[in-house]
This record gives sequence, C-alpha cells and structure tokens, in this order.
Amino acid sequence: MRVVHTINSLRSDHGGPSRSVTALCDALARRGTEAMIVTHSHAGGEGEPVRPSDHVEVAFAERVSRWRGFFGTSPFAETVAAHAGPGAIVHDHGLWLPTNHAVARGARAAGSPRVVSIRGMLSEWALGAGRAKKRAAWWAYQRRDLDGAAVLHATSEAEAEHVRRAGIRRPVALVRNGVALPERAVDEVPIPSEKRRRTALFLSRLHPVKGLMNLVDAWAQVRPEGWDLVLAGPDADGYRAEVEQRVRTLGLDGVACVGEVDDAEKWGRYAAADLFVLPTFSENFGIVVAEALAAGV
Repeated sequence: MRVVHTINSLRSDHGGPSRSVTALCDALARRGTEAMIVTHSHAGGEGEPVRPSDHVEVAFAERVSRWRGFFGTSPFAETVAAHAGPGAIVHDHGLWLPTNHAVARGARAAGSPRVVSIRGMLSEWALGAGRAKKRAAWWAYQRRDLDGAAVLHATSEAEAEHVRRAGIRRPVALVRNGVALPERAVDEVPIPSEKRRRTALFLSRLHPVKGLMNLVDAWAQVRPEGWDLVLAGPDADGYRAEVEQRVRTLGLDGVACVGEVDDAEKWGRYAAADLFVLPTFSENFGIVVAEALAAGV
C-alpha cells in the first residue's frame, strides 16, 4: 500500500502535526507500508523542519502566492497528483489553508481516496481565531472538500464531536496519536544542570492558544516558594517576547523561557520536572501530556 501524507509545513515551530506526521510515516514504513510526505519547500529564515527517517520520501512543492495557489495552477496539487494515483491513499493533515484545498484537487485528479485529519481545527477556539476568513473559506471550499473525503480522522472523542457539530456526515475514524518513548528509561536521562529547586514544566510551542498568559498570571498570584517555572518550546510568530515581557512586568523570578528542545533534551526536561502543566484553550490530543505521563510526571 502507498500512502501520500500531505502537510503545509514541517517547521518545528508549527506545533505537534510536524512531529506526529513524520512519526506516523516512520511507523508506517517500519510496518512495510510505502509512506511519503508532500509538503512545502523550506524557506530560509524559517524554523528548521522536522525530518522523518531515510525510509520516508519527502517531496517538496514550490511555494506560490495564496491567490495563485487557490485560483491558478497549484504546484502543491500537481505534486500530490504526481505521487498519488490508483491504489494510493492521500492523507491530508489540517484544514483551512489553500494547500488543503490543493490536496483535494490533486487527489481528485489522481483518482485517489482522501483521508483528512482534522488536527483540532474545528474546535470552538480554532473557529474563533480568524472567524471571518474561516467562514468565507467554509462556504467557498472547506465544507465541500470535507464532504468529498473518504473518511475523516479524529484523535479524540471531542474532536469527533466537533466534526458532527459542523454538520459533516462523512465516516469518522477515531485513532489516537502514537507516542514515541525514549530509548533509555526516563530516570536514566541526564537532568539539566540548572535544576536546583522543584520545577513546573510547560513544553509546547509558545502560541496564544496554549494559555501561557493565564499560566504566568496565576504563577504571579501564587508565587510558590521553592518552585521554578520552565517554559520550553519553539516560538510561534514572536509570542515568546510577549510572554517574557509579562514575566518582567509582574516581577517574577524563577520563570525561564528556554526555547525549543530536541528529543534528547526533551526527556531530560521531563525527568527534571515535578509537575507538568499545559493550560491550553484547545487541544485535540496533546502528545506532550502523553509523554509526561510516560515519564511519570
């Protein structure tokens, strides 16, 4: 079987899908499935992309303007069509973007059934962010593209309910994300050298949806004695600067933004944590919660 996974970007600062899609393709390849990824080419100055193993092919589509990609010739649609075809499945990740509409066009041209992973993008919070644009996209193409999918993929019961609440009646497969565990036991992972006191850990991208301002404000009210708060994860669109400014304004000591961490350092952060916190407004699955549980935090 051949599965062509499609995602707008594999940038590490674009959150969980970049990691879960590459991990899924790696797992499929280990099981003998021919899995590949179609995504946009990497542009200079962006966060580094998450890369799958050498067993997974990655095809990069040329970046074009939003208007050309939607109304004119779409390199993304053409790349999908070139790698799909009869006997292949196209598995698209996410909603709303011109690339998602391009995937629908490309799969249709190739005669391939299309699976769509919702990725939390029909939640109340997600629908409220850029509501006017999403309302227009819904009537222009998004509902039609969902109605044309062979099956929709949800990672939680709540996400499946979001699909039904949107009025979509296509079959929904409830399949939770897989979580890759560290090669060594977590209690054998080196703890960061600055560990001195008890630590509360946030590990995710620094983005408004994650509720970080609420977390910082709550920390300022409680000011727990003997505790540090570590905020780890990639910066999304400059939001880290806003969080750090709030920390300074509130005069908080022991609150540190440590930036993006790689897999080896990530498990060290879990090993050092006494408490894990994810104060998100919306989360379809939350891989970091499963990782924290696996680490015994």
